Amino acid sequence: MDSRPACVRLRRTSIVAAPLLIVTVAGLGAAVVATSWAVWSPANRNGPWWLWIVVPGLVGVAALVLARGCLVTVDEGPHGEIRDVVCWRTRRRIPAEAVDRALVQRGPWRLFVLRLDSGEHVPLLGASPTQWPTRLLPSARQQDVEDLQLLLGGDPPDGEGEETGPAT
Repeated sequence: MDSRPACVRLRRTSIVAAPLLIVTVAGLGAAVVATSWAVWSPANRNGPWWLWIVVPGLVGVAALVLARGCLVTVDEGPHGEIRDVVCWRTRRRIPAEAVDRALVQRGPWRLFVLRLDSGEHVPLLGASPTQWPTRLLPSARQQDVEDLQLLLGGDPPDGEGEETGPAT
């Protein structure tokens, strides 16, 4: 019996998730500041003062939920596929057997790019390889190689990705 998981989720800070995390920090920070202001000076609590707490808090939580929904799933099996998921919406499904090569695109923000049998290059926006300054660490290159191996259908490395049950 094969002990590999049916689906592996690869979560890394992506080009879409990074700005959402900044919005999360700003929104929740604004909610904390507004709460402190309301507690410190009760005289300023006139009209809908609570909106200054609720609206930035909801924006921060919504951005955090959307950032959590950025991932790449690798479904293994006879009909395996790679799904690029951005903000909980599947952007693209790629049959695993159609992938010829997996690359790391260089640039200001490094991306995983799949080269298909047809010659088409498909960037994955749901997860990204290690970015600066983390990629300066000695283990960053090995982590990128393991992620590329995972995208090409190899065994998931120990401790990498998030293992789940059969895909639905």
